[in-house]
Amino acid sequence: MSPNKMLFSLLFMCLLISQIAFALEEGNNFIVRLNTEDQLVPLYVAPPHLEQPSLDAAYIKKLASVLIFDLNHSGMSYVCSSEKRWDALTKASFPFTEEQWKTVPFYAVVKLFLNQHRLSGEVAIKESRVVKRFEGVILTGNLNDDRRVIHQIADSLYQELFHQPGIATSRILYTVKTPDYSTHEKKWTSEIWEADYDGYNPRKLTTHKTHGYCVTPSYIPAKPGFSSGNMIYTSYKNGQPKIYLAQVNEGVGRRLNYLRGNQLMPRVSPQRNQIAFICDAGGNPDLFIQSLSLEKGTEGKPRQIFSCGQSVQGTPTFSPNGKQIAFVSNKDGSPRIYILDIPGENVLLKDIKPKLLTKYSRESTAPAWSPDGTKIAYSSLTQGTRQIWIYDLRKQEEKQVTFGSGNKENPSWSPNSKMLIYNCTDSNSNYLYLVGLQNSKPTKVGAGEGEKHYPFWGG
Repeated sequence: MSPNKMLFSLLFMCLLISQIAFALEEGNNFIVRLNTEDQLVPLYVAPPHLEQPSLDAAYIKKLASVLIFDLNHSGMSYVCSSEKRWDALTKASFPFTEEQWKTVPFYAVVKLFLNQHRLSGEVAIKESRVVKRFEGVILTGNLNDDRRVIHQIADSLYQELFHQPGIATSRILYTVKTPDYSTHEKKWTSEIWEADYDGYNPRKLTTHKTHGYCVTPSYIPAKPGFSSGNMIYTSYKNGQPKIYLAQVNEGVGRRLNYLRGNQLMPRVSPQRNQIAFICDAGGNPDLFIQSLSLEKGTEGKPRQIFSCGQSVQGTPTFSPNGKQIAFVSNKDGSPRIYILDIPGENVLLKDIKPKLLTKYSRESTAPAWSPDGTKIAYSSLTQGTRQIWIYDLRKQEEKQVTFGSGNKENPSWSPNSKMLIYNCTDSNSNYLYLVGLQNSKPTKVGAGEGEKHYPFWGG
């Protein structure tokens, strides 16, 4: 069987995407709709102050728009529209006097200063009246490089405002599916790409000839304070889907294990010592875990931790403490999300009883556990269209995040657990979108040819 056909048959089965719509139960008290911008912090970005600038005003305006984008997609804030009265006030007096502060409706005001190639900035916080200055960084005039400088400034602002790391310098993995023009047959390639979280600065990490048809990439969690330099993914390089490990900068994958059958949907625990995956070596696609060493690869024998008759399991995701796994199973009919405590080695398979999570959403796939451990995002068939939902583990509530046309799938969390990225398919295209938990208006990210799938948000 060709890799393309195997992809559609195996992933279709394991992802459990049903084509049967179902009627929503309006009386179910588990449904909660998210609040929108009213819980976000309002910010104001003043026009940049230019002193002997060596870069033209249009270029500086582009960089300011990058900063505004970052602050609008931090999951904690939104930038208010520009107004002449506030622009005039920040130009005449910044920071503000005590009387001026009383008239300002923003949580904080940000202003950039450009002297030749040196960019600096100030943020004034209304509540504390604290003014923090960010000393100069050098702009190169290369937009790709300078975008990263602005992302760093955005993260510094986020740290100052909310006392936690920002997400503007984070990266994403995803796949791009394109026609394979090297053959007369109608075939497709699927290659792994990496980009800034906003879709800019994309670069291809794998090639079809070397790596085969690649799907479901994810970063291997990095040690605290470091960026991830490794990724794990599934490839159809040798026909059957197998799991590979690669360094992001090199892209040369090495096969992780040599089990028979198909291995799919790998995820590495936050502690970097276990891998969960789906394998059909026993006949059905079931849930396995195995010890992992980044230096040596997998260690010991894989352990089957859930199987139920002829049911199909899929898309495992670890809890932040590495002690639980959420996954998909159709053991009770339609695919739903379940959670289980990772059992000890002496626990019998028949004694493992996962907990049903999605009692309302009955056609659910692709769970993703938030880094803060409080929520699980997933895709669920909702009135005939797949939408992104979250389950709040503390409140035990299911909440719909996305609405409208187009099937939304494969959600992945931002490092601060405030934003999601997912792929959306309509009749003409497949793109990646960002959406915040407190602002349900999605933003398309990325460009270029090909269908974007399987996004994964890293640190």
